[in-house]
Amino acid sequence: MMDHVFLSYSFKDIERARRLRDVLQFYGVQVWPSGVLTPGSPSWRAELKEQIAQAACVVVILTKDTPDSNWVLTAINQALVSKVPILPVVMDGEPGHRLLIELKGDPWFDLRWSRNFAAEVRDLVSQIQRCHFAKTARDD
Repeated sequence: MMDHVFLSYSFKDIERARRLRDVLQFYGVQVWPSGVLTPGSPSWRAELKEQIAQAACVVVILTKDTPDSNWVLTAINQALVSKVPILPVVMDGEPGHRLLIELKGDPWFDLRWSRNFAAEVRDLVSQIQRCHFAKTARDD
């Protein structure tokens, strides 16, 4: 079974996150969280760290609301600490998103336009598979 991906998003973007989660699951990708979490408790923070450390990669939804989300910033920082690849997905605004610029060097995916959605999702799934195989090789 493929390692899960950790999906990070602003709670203001919950509908976008659900749509992306459902599409990724359609392609056979296991996504965490599979539902809505209530952040803040010590058990939540411990679970977040564990799930990110075990993930093949972290998929971060970037929108105008992302920079204000402690949830997203915490997930990005934990992924960097855990050396888990981060795959940014731009879902609104300009491709020059501040966090996209800070995550330079990583592939990113443009899901802002419905005409590109299917092709970009396929590319995202392919990159997730590469992350999975790289993680599997490191773990062996």
